Amino acid sequence: MGKSRKELNFKETNQISETKSGENSEEFESDTEAHIVEVKIPKTFKESQSLPEKGKWRMAMENELKTIKDREVYELVLRPNKNKVLGTKWVYTLKKDILGNIKSYKARLV
Repeated sequence: MGKSRKELNFKETNQISETKSGENSEEFESDTEAHIVEVKIPKTFKESQSLPEKGKWRMAMENELKTIKDREVYELVLRPNKNKVLGTKWVYTLKKDILGNIKSYKARLV
């Protein structure tokens, strides 16, 4: 049994638009990939200071220390004998927008 003209046109149009859409999305992906810059997230303080973005990481750490001080998160006390002092570590991350662009550099003292 033969297909009606309307069915045939719909399917042909749909196939053409799928092909065009696929071609455009490939072009879009390659354009997007060309603009992505890989930023290494440091694991240690020393590593953060050896990266090209060291100024941005340092600013993030300064902001964290200011926030801790402003919120009075800690108080200095004398250490009793035989007690150990807990160490700290910097944890770094990037905040990104919905498109994957870097919005800010974050550093947390834990």
